[in-house]
Amino acid sequence: MHPTYRLGPFRLLRHFSIASFVGILIVALAMVLAYRYTVVNAIHALGEEFGTSTARAVLRSIQVPLEEFIHRQGDMPSSGGPDAVAADASVREAIDGLVDGLGIVRVKVYSRDGTVVHSTDPRQVGQIQVDNPGFVAGIQGRVANKLIYRDHLNPFDDEVSDENLIQTYLPIHGQDSRRPVGVLEIYSDANGVVDSATKSQIIVAPLVVGILLVLYLFLLAVVRRSGSLIELQQHVISERTQTLEMLTARLLSAQESERKRLAARLHEGIAQSLQAVKLAVERQKPIGGLDRSAPLAAIIQEAIDQTREFAVELRPSSLDQFGVIEALNGFFNDFLQAHRELALEHEFAVGESEIPKPLKTIIFRIVQDTLLGLATDTEADRIKVILSLAENGLELSITDNARVYHSAGNDSSFDTDADAVLLPMKERTTFSGGDFERIAKSDGMVSNVARWQV
Repeated sequence: MHPTYRLGPFRLLRHFSIASFVGILIVALAMVLAYRYTVVNAIHALGEEFGTSTARAVLRSIQVPLEEFIHRQGDMPSSGGPDAVAADASVREAIDGLVDGLGIVRVKVYSRDGTVVHSTDPRQVGQIQVDNPGFVAGIQGRVANKLIYRDHLNPFDDEVSDENLIQTYLPIHGQDSRRPVGVLEIYSDANGVVDSATKSQIIVAPLVVGILLVLYLFLLAVVRRSGSLIELQQHVISERTQTLEMLTARLLSAQESERKRLAARLHEGIAQSLQAVKLAVERQKPIGGLDRSAPLAAIIQEAIDQTREFAVELRPSSLDQFGVIEALNGFFNDFLQAHRELALEHEFAVGESEIPKPLKTIIFRIVQDTLLGLATDTEADRIKVILSLAENGLELSITDNARVYHSAGNDSSFDTDADAVLLPMKERTTFSGGDFERIAKSDGMVSNVARWQV
């Protein structure tokens, strides 16, 4: 059983407001993240350039004494004598003096073997950091930079920074050797750059959200106006559709009333008159011993039978006297007499009292027109008619095996030959307030189903 679905009105404003709001939030988030990504990359590039320039400036100013200092620290400080100790102290003072002058927070000097020979943090002196990626890059002759954010882990030193710093590793080349004799590590202050970028993000994020919100409100107003126009048009279309359905129903009713009137006149008028003529002819005395009334009476009887058949075809009297089920039974008997090559099954799983009076004539006409069309216009040889009560109301199903139909899928489209047979059924169902569905079955049969809410 296939349920019947009725579509309600489409709420354009509600659907648009929800969908567009979610979309704008996603776009706003994407724009903020993209801006942040751009700013962070710019900070990294600027910081690395600044850190490298600062480190090179520091190295130029103390490169010669720093190289000698590294050599002496590698050969043990005690071997240099008083002059060497004094020179080392002057180098340390020069390095420590850079901290205050160039915005440098911390300075570390590595020997070739990865030992920290000097640091502005005395606790780090003597540590061996041969696995430090920054030292490895520097001792190989490359410059390494890293922007370290506050409260984030420093991947080079494996420690958490409490400041925003630019960490730079610069190789210290000896004058007589291309291989670095050590590595200079400098931490430059990046708080100003990071704070400026953070403030710009704080300003840009609400600005982007505000612009998108204004756009959202503008589009919402446009859609609200469009929704009002669409609802007005839908209301007009609905009223016109109801008027059309009412006029169609009246037309069908008037058509049936005219058929009823003509059938009554044929049956009660012309048929009765022909019957009287037949009786008068039969009462005539033979002339010259010859009875010439028999052939004429037979012709008149044939005219009477044809008149009554035409009256029944227009509208069977049993439909008004006994109901649609009795009328259909009579029609099926006549149909099988005229089309003996067809196998016709019918099933009534509903009582006469359960069928609304306005639908009785509609159901009879649908069955009559469809079966006659199947018998004359298609190659169907098996037909089954079922009238029953379903969950969704009254259901009429006419199943056939006409090969001219499309047998694939559950669509309700028709080909050229089937239009003349099925379109009247579909039109009568729709005009009477019902729903039509066409269902192709696996055994090659096709069910044409009409449903009405009762």
